[in-house]
Amino acid sequence: ACNHPAAVGAAQWPPELDRHAEAFGPAASNSGKVLRLLELLEEIFEAGEKVLIFTQYLGTLGVLEAAISEAWPDVEVLKIMGCLAREQRDQVVRRFQEE
Repeated sequence: ACNHPAAVGAAQWPPELDRHAEAFGPAASNSGKVLRLLELLEEIFEAGEKVLIFTQYLGTLGVLEAAISEAWPDVEVLKIMGCLAREQRDQVVRRFQEE
């Protein structure tokens, strides 16, 4: 089940709705799941811990990255995606473990 308007593809978008309306934008407030994730991240960051978040789609990754960067501008979001070369993935893993 989709919980964020940004996750709905153009082909599935209802024609009677304006896809570009602010209510359907990438804002975290448009998703109950993203809002709950931000609450959980608040607790995790306050405890000085790190977190791994797995997504299936790049669009979801973009929504989450934007929400996290907006809520915590000083937190760097590291990403591992299938398009990264092995050396790049290894570098991201090292940075996550060491920093």
